[in-house]
Amino acid sequence: MAPRVAATAPPAKGVELRQGVTRDIVFSSPSTAGAVALGRSCNGRVEWVSAEGAFGAWEARGVDGL
Repeated sequence: MAPRVAATAPPAKGVELRQGVTRDIVFSSPSTAGAVALGRSCNGRVEWVSAEGAFGAWEARGVDGL
């Protein structure tokens, strides 16, 4: 199953959002979700960050790390 990431990250500095996301969007990868949210290419495993750390670190821990 593809990662389900809500595209609610703040825009990059100096980027103005003209329209918001009005529904959940399922992306095939965290990098695709990050590119849509940020308006530029990015490494989603590094740039998607929560209080627990980056997505890539979360993904690497796997089910046993819960």
